[in-house]
Amino acid sequence: MTTNEETSLFLHHILKGGVVNTGDLALSIARLLLNQHYRAEDVQHSEPFAVADKGDEWRIEGMPYLSDGDEGKRKALVRIAKRDGRIIDLVIHLEMIVPPEAQKIIDAAMRKKP
Repeated sequence: MTTNEETSLFLHHILKGGVVNTGDLALSIARLLLNQHYRAEDVQHSEPFAVADKGDEWRIEGMPYLSDGDEGKRKALVRIAKRDGRIIDLVIHLEMIVPPEAQKIIDAAMRKKP
């Protein structure tokens, strides 16, 4: 009889590094999830995606893009655990663009803080 740990190690071995064992698979999963939870145009604007192997997880990032009516750039991010396929992050961030004159005011205010 095997223990849960032995079974887990065996499955990890036969799955060649985990349930999500290639960058191509991670990218496919990321695209499916983004299309399910966000507007198709946001996902399309995020192309091309960059896939990075971060040891025990995959990090899939889209290209930053400007969206109509936004005051910043949007950027897709999906992080997937290799071992069990758990979704760690699934988001399209809005990175605010601060005009230079506003940045000067912010910087001055921050310097005055005790």
